[in-house]
Amino acid sequence: MTTFIAKAGLLATATIAASLHMQAANATYSSHNSCGGGTTTSTPCASTPYTGTPDLTWDFTSTLSKNSDGAFELGDTSSSLTLTVSGWTEYSGSITNTNNYLGNNGYGLIIDRPNDSHMIDNGGADEFVLLSFSEPVSLVNYSFGYTGSDYDSTLLYWDGAEPTAVSDLPLAGLNTNALTSNSWAAVGHYANTYAYDSNGSTSGGDDVIGAGTQSSSIYSSHWIIGAYMSDITAAVYCDTVDGGNDFFKLSSVDINRRPSDGGGEVPSPAPLALIAAGLFLLRKRMH
Repeated sequence: MTTFIAKAGLLATATIAASLHMQAANATYSSHNSCGGGTTTSTPCASTPYTGTPDLTWDFTSTLSKNSDGAFELGDTSSSLTLTVSGWTEYSGSITNTNNYLGNNGYGLIIDRPNDSHMIDNGGADEFVLLSFSEPVSLVNYSFGYTGSDYDSTLLYWDGAEPTAVSDLPLAGLNTNALTSNSWAAVGHYANTYAYDSNGSTSGGDDVIGAGTQSSSIYSSHWIIGAYMSDITAAVYCDTVDGGNDFFKLSSVDINRRPSDGGGEVPSPAPLALIAAGLFLLRKRMH
């Protein structure tokens, strides 16, 4: 495993993963009110936490550099992979870019809006980060360097055609409940009460939120990690995601590169491209 930046301190590790072929969930939740999550029923992930060795670990606890758009830019010389991290907030029903409030410290990434928690949270507004990689990757783990007493989270990935630029992704102006109808796939919601440490204890140590190896077959260039978004329906709810406000600092993510044999699921091509290809073949046969 190549670690991009050395980890510092004791971090609370949340192992989060997801699958394109997820189990159906009988989940119910209250309407979204931009102030914490609604209450859901408990649906087990039905698999063990990810135990493989990731290809790369991207650490967010050291000094990071921003680009002209205010997003963090990270690179890995051993693989030539790059990662752009941008900050986003849904407030009053509309998602806006909040790179001007995106920051980090020794515990990880934060979105530090005025009068806010200095974390990524859903207290009054839904905050999340967008991780854009230079090639499709499988995001198998993410870690929390610091949390509040409640830190439920939501994981999504881009399931559409690869955009020309990150700015072309449908985010700005949408409500979070419109994401899944705009080619974002909801991987799952993960409750902090599902957490346990590496020794199997439910208190103290490194908190591990396990969804098994569900993400190992998904490869996408764009992933969203945010405080629990109650108005997004996901197929996996790990333990009971409650209605309290959620707070965390994102310290790192682990990713796997797509195998050379081309295995795994990738976002589907644009529908228009498929139609055009079909018409071309049909015309060729007619002549």
